[in-house]
Amino acid sequence: MAMDSAAELLKNYEVYETIGSGGFAKVKLGRHILTGEKVAIKIMDKKDLGDDLPRVKLEIEAMKSLSHQHVCRLYHVIETNTQIFMVLEYCPGGELFDYIIAKDRLSEEETRVFFRQIVSAMAYVHSQGYAHRDLKPENLLIDEDHNLKLIDFGLCAKPKGGLSYELMTCCGSPAYAAPELIQGKAYIGSEADVWSMGVLLFALLCGYVMCVFRLMRGYVMCVFDNPRWLSPGSILLLNQMMQVNPRHRVTVRQLLDHPWMMTGYGSPVEWHTPPLPPPRSRSLDMAGAAGADSGPKRRGGKVFGSLERGLDKVITLLTPGRRRGGRDGPRRIKAQYNVTLTSQTSPDQVLNQLLSILPEKNVDFLQKGYTLKCRTQGDFGKVTMAFELEVCLLHRPEVVCVRRQRLKGDSWVYKKLVEDILSTFSI
Repeated sequence: MAMDSAAELLKNYEVYETIGSGGFAKVKLGRHILTGEKVAIKIMDKKDLGDDLPRVKLEIEAMKSLSHQHVCRLYHVIETNTQIFMVLEYCPGGELFDYIIAKDRLSEEETRVFFRQIVSAMAYVHSQGYAHRDLKPENLLIDEDHNLKLIDFGLCAKPKGGLSYELMTCCGSPAYAAPELIQGKAYIGSEADVWSMGVLLFALLCGYVMCVFRLMRGYVMCVFDNPRWLSPGSILLLNQMMQVNPRHRVTVRQLLDHPWMMTGYGSPVEWHTPPLPPPRSRSLDMAGAAGADSGPKRRGGKVFGSLERGLDKVITLLTPGRRRGGRDGPRRIKAQYNVTLTSQTSPDQVLNQLLSILPEKNVDFLQKGYTLKCRTQGDFGKVTMAFELEVCLLHRPEVVCVRRQRLKGDSWVYKKLVEDILSTFSI
């Protein structure tokens, strides 16, 4: 990464380790220098984006216009000749997907808490004329107050004729895609979002996604499990959302006061944007407003690529004491949902076991102290998955544990691989 293209970013923010990666984007943890506010910095390389550049511009325009308590906030946009940077609200709780993995599945009560927030966000997004088109647990982050924030509007659509205007582009994740998209038919974006919300609800309640399309007498039918723990009300709601015929699906507006959604609350879901609380960093939001007006910015690059190395050189010079690699022993952390406890008392023993297990699973890795930056490769050396495993110590009780974090790749494949790797350590 060229020094001049990083200058404006580094003038306002300290930039730390990579916390996510996917497609042409890399996400790094950052801190606003004046206020101390932690942020997520999404970096994309224009050359790598190629024909996807207009899609990036659309995402930025969408996030600039959306302001809701369950939509991730865009603070600042910086665009150079070669890169685009998006400075976003930081959500330390990570992806909802990892939370589901850690809990195996959520209770109906906890699912309802999260799903009301999802419905609130989607009702607002639709009211602004947008269809998200890529709803999945990976695109919902958990903030420090344990609330959800919707992210990744890279595949969103805002039809000029309104949301009732039919779309043709087949996009999103196959596991969450509505049948009309899979069939290549014209579709209504909001109706396709409701289907994805149904699959998402199933994932929350069941801990996995299982939806099979069958062609019977010229008609597409959807078959999904009804696990024994699902309540009749949950099954009814799932069936109403996952109707193969989109015209028969419940709408987001109907979900607001649906009986299942109201259970334990007695009031409909509130979807209007309440007055946002004063930002912890007033100057951060002001910088964001100025940056957004100056044009879009975004970041990207290949895993372990030259972009990251170049930026790291600049950052290391500025903040050598804050880099993760400067510790002699493992970090001490609080209990988190993406942590696997072990029965071992020696961090080095756990680390050595990981070092021996990973090659057996065909996982390449780079070691930085007690952190292993892992990746798998497909044909022609293409990186198919990247994730971190870090040996840590819990504060109380003092237990050796392994923190895991997905950076890139299919979520469900990651789930199976990491569970397989860590099964040796589980208490």
